[in-house]
Amino acid sequence: MRMKMKRGSVEAEVISGVRNTYEKEEKKKKEEEEEKEEDRRRCCCLLVLLLLELALVLMLVMVLVLVLVLMLDDDHADEAPDDNNNNNNDDDDHDEEDDNDDDDDDDDDDDNNYYDDAYIAD
Repeated sequence: MRMKMKRGSVEAEVISGVRNTYEKEEKKKKEEEEEKEEDRRRCCCLLVLLLLELALVLMLVMVLVLVLVLMLDDDHADEAPDDNNNNNNDDDDHDEEDDNDDDDDDDDDDDNNYYDDAYIAD
């Protein structure tokens, strides 16, 4: 009988050892899966932060470009009144040139009539 008791206790120890080993392996697998999931979350968060940072940098670049354009416009705004005065004088000259270009306008009218006739024919 003693043999049976020893055998049973040895079997119980082996079974408990196997259970412990199995439980330890399961725990390790769960921990590894949790670590992987946590790593995925971290990667997603880092990706979102990177995209936000990129958007911020692009916005700053756009603001700088806008400021530079406005500064250039301010530089040209000082010159604008002089140009407008010159343009007003040039407009008088253009009116005289328009009177001389009447021959060219007649050619354009012929082209327009052709298209009008084609439209009517359809």
